[in-house]
Amino acid sequence: MKDSGAPSIGDLVIALYDELRDISCVGLVMETKGIECKVLWSSMSSPIGWWQRSKLKVVSPAAGSLEKFNALNNHLTT
Repeated sequence: MKDSGAPSIGDLVIALYDELRDISCVGLVMETKGIECKVLWSSMSSPIGWWQRSKLKVVSPAAGSLEKFNALNNHLTT
């Protein structure tokens, strides 16, 4: 996950539109290009596609991103 909260490679995401419709389908960001992310979805009907970053919500950042977040959080709380 980028510092801005935007998805990056390795993040687990959901589509904001699906969240509004109460649909649970998690995807893995495989590639990024500008304002778009290539997402591999956990759905048989639409397994992979390009999505605008602004239309996605990170539900679990990639391991490296989580480590950065924890380091920043520890720095701010001490």
